Amino acid sequence: MRKIFLNAAALSLALLTVSPALQSCKDYDDDITNINDTNNDLAKQILDLQKQVEDLSEAQKNAATAAANAANAAEAARKLAEEAVQAGNKAEADALAAQALASDAKAAAEQAKAEMLS
Repeated sequence: MRKIFLNAAALSLALLTVSPALQSCKDYDDDITNINDTNNDLAKQILDLQKQVEDLSEAQKNAATAAANAANAAEAARKLAEEAVQAGNKAEADALAAQALASDAKAAAEQAKAEMLS
């Protein structure tokens, strides 16, 4: 009986010893590498997004400057057009006055001619 007990104890001890020896710890190196790669990719995406935001901000500033310059140019063009209209109106008034003088001169010439012929 003692031999059976010793065999059972030896078998139990062998089973208990073999079981932990066959199990191994999980290797987490691949998981850590994947996480680091993901973090690096996300960091690159964040840097790209920050650059895009800076570029858009610069473009917005340039667009605002261009819009202000266009508004100033439009105002200057409006003033020049207004001055041209005023000059045109003055030229029209001068032409009408010259026409009236020419008409008066013609009437005076006709009157002088009539006086000479009479």
